[in-house]
Amino acid sequence: MVDHYFSKKPTSALRIKPIELNLLDMDFTFDTASGVFAVGKLDRGTELLIKSIDSKGGKLLDLGCGYGAVGVTLSVFFDEVYMVDVNERAVAVSKRNKKRNKCKNCIVLQSDGFSAVEGKKFDVIATNPPTHAGKKLIFSWIEQIKSYLAPKGAFYLVCKTKLGAKSYEAKIQEEFGNCETIKKGSGYRVFRAINL
Repeated sequence: MVDHYFSKKPTSALRIKPIELNLLDMDFTFDTASGVFAVGKLDRGTELLIKSIDSKGGKLLDLGCGYGAVGVTLSVFFDEVYMVDVNERAVAVSKRNKKRNKCKNCIVLQSDGFSAVEGKKFDVIATNPPTHAGKKLIFSWIEQIKSYLAPKGAFYLVCKTKLGAKSYEAKIQEEFGNCETIKKGSGYRVFRAINL
């Protein structure tokens, strides 16, 4: 069986690769791991997503958190941050990164989509979704997002322009009645929709 970063239990040998990043004029150290998205680096889509979220305060959900770059970086701007991923290795590494970067307001949970945050409402939901898992999964997330957003809450999604951006934009527009491209760069687009 082939291991994917969206597998629940990666079977590949665990290899940890630490990286140091400066994001939003702050320094961070992250452990990245084999079997978790973007081992040994911060991918350009995630970086663009982090730089696009201008909301402050309230509660943030980092959906499909990987090693935790989005949630950890943005935790200084939010009262409470939930970081969820289906991949147990991603969850373990995110917990290490939360501790290493002294994020006391972060909660890291293993979750198949929204299963671990049932009944919660968020002011911001951000995702760099596992596009290689297929549109069916991502569309199902988009269909559920509104029920987890507070009124006037914002949903941010980053994706490669050549990996279905137009279809994701159309689906977000269908579900929210609004969708705006707020940033483009390095072959990626960041979409934002507001829960009106």
